[in-house]
Parts: sequence; C-alpha cells; structure tokens
Amino acid sequence: MIKSVSMISIFASYPRDIEEEIQVINDTITELNITLPETRRLYLELKTWDTHTFPDVGDDPQSIINQQISEYDIFIGLLWKRFGTKTPRSLSGTKEEFDIAYSKAQEDPNSIKLLFYFNNSPFSIDDIDPDQIKMVKDFKTNLSDLGVLYKEYTNIEEFGHMLRMNLNSVIAGYGKDWGVKNHKTEVAQEDIKINKKEHLEEDLGYLDSLEIAEENFSLATEITERITGYMEVLTEKTINVTNEMNSVETPVSASRSKIMINKGADNLLHFSQNLEGEIPRLSDSYFQGIYYFGQAAELWLDLKSEDKKSIVDARDSVINAIDSLLGTVGAIISFREVISSLPRITSKFNQAKRSSLSAIDALLNELNSFINLSKEVQKTMERIIESS
Repeated sequence: MIKSVSMISIFASYPRDIEEEIQVINDTITELNITLPETRRLYLELKTWDTHTFPDVGDDPQSIINQQISEYDIFIGLLWKRFGTKTPRSLSGTKEEFDIAYSKAQEDPNSIKLLFYFNNSPFSIDDIDPDQIKMVKDFKTNLSDLGVLYKEYTNIEEFGHMLRMNLNSVIAGYGKDWGVKNHKTEVAQEDIKINKKEHLEEDLGYLDSLEIAEENFSLATEITERITGYMEVLTEKTINVTNEMNSVETPVSASRSKIMINKGADNLLHFSQNLEGEIPRLSDSYFQGIYYFGQAAELWLDLKSEDKKSIVDARDSVINAIDSLLGTVGAIISFREVISSLPRITSKFNQAKRSSLSAIDALLNELNSFINLSKEVQKTMERIIESS
C-alpha cells in the first residue's frame, strides 16, 4: 500500500528587495520536510510569484498572480525598505496579496494562517526612498490596527531561527486547531524526493539536541563573562589614566596631555578589537543553542511522554537565559553611556571612541536578537507543555 501525506501550501509574498529571506524560507521548508512526512504525515510546498506563475494575459500582471496563486494554507509576508509597486487595486502587490489572505482569514479564521515579518536591519543611504519607507511604516501601523501580530528581525540568522519556530508552532496545530476543513492535497510519500545525505542531523534525538543546546548556552555564557571582563578592565584603565592626568602638576603641556590621552585611546581600541573578535563566536554559540533547544521541543512532542520534567527544565533554562541577557543588555547600555560621554580630545581618541561605540552597538544588536529568539522558543515550549 502506497503511503500518502497531506500537503500544506505556503505562499510567500514580498517586494523585490527581499532576497535572502526567500532562500531561508526554502531551506527551512526543505529541512522540515525531512521529518514531517514520517512524523506527522505532512509535506510543505513553497509558492512564490517567482516560481509558481507563468506568462499569461489578464487585466494586469498582479491579477494574473492572484489567479495563479489562489490556493494556500499559510501566508508569509515580508517587508524591508520597499513597499512595492502600485497595482490598479492597491498600493503594492504585496499589500494586495496580504489583503486577499486577510480576507480569507476573516471569512474563516481556521482555514488559513498569516505570518508577517519586517526586516529592521540598516540599509545604505543610497537605497532610501522616503515614500516607500513611509508606506512600510504606515502598513505596519495598519497591521496593528487590524489585530495582526507581526514579528521583526535585525539579521538573516534571527529570521531563520524565528521562522522555523513559528512554522513548527503553526504546523503543530494543522488538522486540529485549524485547517480541519481545508481541501487536503494528498502526495504519495514515495514521490517526495529529499536528499537525506545532505542532512546528517536527522538522526539526532531529543536528548542529543538538549545536550548540544546546553553546551552552546554554556559557551555563550563564558563568552559573555569574558566581554564583561573586558568592560571592567577598560573601566579600570580609564580610571588610571584619569588619575594620572589629575596627579600631574599644572600647567601641563599639550604634548604631555596628548600622550596621556592617547593611552586612553589605545585602551579603547584594544577593547573594541576584543569585542569584535568575541561577537561572531557569541552569535554562533547562542544561535546554535537556540536552534537545538527549539529542535528538542519539537522532538519531545514525538516522544509522546507524560513526564514533562525535562521539557519544563529546558523551558526554565531558556527563561533564565532571557533574564541573564536582559541584565547584560542593561549593563552594556550603561557602559555605552559612559563611553559616549567621554569628551572629544584628540583625533586618535575620537577614532577609538567611535570604534568602541560601533562594537558596543553591534553587540547590543546581537543580544536583542538573542532575546527575541529566546522568547519565541519559550512560547513554543510553553505551548507544548500546556497542550501535552
């Protein structure tokens, strides 16, 4: 007997400035499709206007897209710095596609799920189009007014982890909380072609994932402690330079003052170099930790275990990580204020100060991404704990 699986169709809607995210969506779906057919009898299909439309004649190009991509179970909308091109019926194609999906959700909330994401990463001043940016901001405000919960991200790694967790949460309820009445396209499992050799992690189990997550969280904690140490060392060295300047009898020549000030500049440069070296390692360890905690949560569902202790402990580890991150962010913000308040004295000192502030801002950006992702994992785990 040929086994069959139900296909969940996902429509991604986006303007042309969104590129990396579509590859991330495709990669995420490919990864999920490794296990979904076996564990949940489901298979995901991605539809985009790039891949699922063909040349045709209609009232206008957007009307053709609407006609050719009219059936889907999950809508994923993405916006960054561009709102898109106006259509005869809407301010942009992406907005028109969202409006159609939103109307479907209003008609039958259990027939479709809407996920919307905004890219908050910086962009070149040459890419700024005030009208486009204003329309994106206005649309975001309008989503809130409509009662649509959207998510924001600041880098592609954060988006990837967030998307995976959100998709898993949505898929977990398919056929139970929503999609019950949807027409289900059946696909023969033997027709699903997945190159499993490229996905060696498929054999990882629940405990394996937990172990990897905990190891990476432990490493992230070590790196964070080193960064805190760099801040303490810089603070101490700054105090020493200040004391040295205060101990010198006045009047002090400009050249003598410059020598002492540039000691402070060297300290700032050394701090920024240390920080820049640690940030990639911190990002890698924390993103890996979050990824495997999320994977552990998914695998725990498959265990069908009545003992919730391990998943509750994992959830508590994530909550503790969030609390720790919030405390670290607060300390770094205070430290940044101290650095920012340092006076502009010499060109070398000014450059060192600017370099330090830039490194601190990059670190804060990463830490805020970690907090957002950790909260997503926490929500996923709590949903699993409550429903099991």
